[in-house]
Amino acid sequence: MAAGVELPEGKNGIVMEFPIGDDESLSSPVRLPKRLRRRLLDTECKSPSSVEEIEEKLRHAQIRRQVFLQFLSKKN
Repeated sequence: MAAGVELPEGKNGIVMEFPIGDDESLSSPVRLPKRLRRRLLDTECKSPSSVEEIEEKLRHAQIRRQVFLQFLSKKN
């Protein structure tokens, strides 16, 4: 056998070969779902969010988190 392992008579073995190379050549190509591809290719570029908009979103997220945790505590 190629790997130097001997099997008893009457036994069959399997030989497997794995190519050695960079990870990109071994992985399958990335396929994006249509909705993400459409979103990435959208020609309309939105302006980046301002600091105030981000802080407002974070405040709303914190409020939602508190409401959810209160719901969980009442549930038990």
